[in-house]
Amino acid sequence: MPISISAQVVQEQSLGAMEYEVFESFEKVLRLDKETTHPWIPGSYFQYVNELDAIAYLNQITSSIKFFDFKSNTVNHTIRIPRIGPNSTGKKPQVMYVHNKDSIFIFSHLNHGELGLYDFNGIKLRSYNLNVVDDLDAPQHYAVLTDVYGSIIVVKDKLFASLRILRSSKVKNYAPLLELDLNSGEVSQLMEPLPYSKIKTEKIPYHKKLLSSRIAYNFEKDHLVVNYPMDHDLFVIDEKNRIQVIDGRNHEFDKFVILKKDIKKYTNQEHTYEVFFKGPRYDGILYNPFTKHYYRVIRLGMEQGDINKWKRGEKVKIFQRFFIDVFNESFMKIASSEFTDEKLLFEQGMFVGPGGLWVLQPQSDDENEMKFTLLEVKLK
Repeated sequence: MPISISAQVVQEQSLGAMEYEVFESFEKVLRLDKETTHPWIPGSYFQYVNELDAIAYLNQITSSIKFFDFKSNTVNHTIRIPRIGPNSTGKKPQVMYVHNKDSIFIFSHLNHGELGLYDFNGIKLRSYNLNVVDDLDAPQHYAVLTDVYGSIIVVKDKLFASLRILRSSKVKNYAPLLELDLNSGEVSQLMEPLPYSKIKTEKIPYHKKLLSSRIAYNFEKDHLVVNYPMDHDLFVIDEKNRIQVIDGRNHEFDKFVILKKDIKKYTNQEHTYEVFFKGPRYDGILYNPFTKHYYRVIRLGMEQGDINKWKRGEKVKIFQRFFIDVFNESFMKIASSEFTDEKLLFEQGMFVGPGGLWVLQPQSDDENEMKFTLLEVKLK
């Protein structure tokens, strides 16, 4: 059944004195065991688990979850996820959420929309079907969750999940957000906030990074915050299902880049890739309860000169520009700082934890380690 949301209230962007900045602080070096590898370009899920004071890492290659002690930086526990059999959740798990020690959710895009609930020993406790079919016979599709971060949040006896934004006419009147009752197993799709109400989705290059919704949750305020890649606004849903729309635009750009005609009319996919590279996007939103900050990750578009090098097939390294915009709990922007992906892999792995935002570094020459950089917020 669809879930209706009440009227939206728009809040203009509130800029603080911008006396803060985001800076690179400490480095954390995780020591890898013999079966654990860096996720590299595909990226993977990382999560700081406060109950265990550990970093959980979804190792997709070995279909396991590695827990690194936050102080010693070494593996102190492994959960193995069977690829086949009654305890399996699919051949390639892509999404992980550790609610507590004995409630660990795992999702694979290759398992027909099934979400698995596991305990700390890797025993499957229950399965949930995330595929929604309502009385109007819409939508009918396998659920495709967002990966890397911002996919699942558990609030009491409910689970919220962010989905890939689809073009199908059957799903255009729904938000790419699911609400799952963990007791009954009933799953519903939210009606709002609708994605891309001002953009024709058929003119967006089909790439998951342009179509991945992401969510964050402030447990103290009971606020579910929603981010869409091609929307300046942030959407805040409170405990009474009321939406507040926050103007969260980054100062570096105003317009999004889309195709001039529907994507199906292009026979040469090179042009759609060019638009994808050129266009900026809001990659996602994270909330840090330790610092009470929201982090919005922004990827800027490539310069035309760099795109031309790519089109000519030149083998040159092009570093992408990113911004981290920081908001306080009242959604006043207090900092906006620029980085590149030369040393920080914003789209491959990060998590919030003690100190701030921890971002994965590229693979070093030492294959037995995996490094993170802490991004902290401080006065200029």
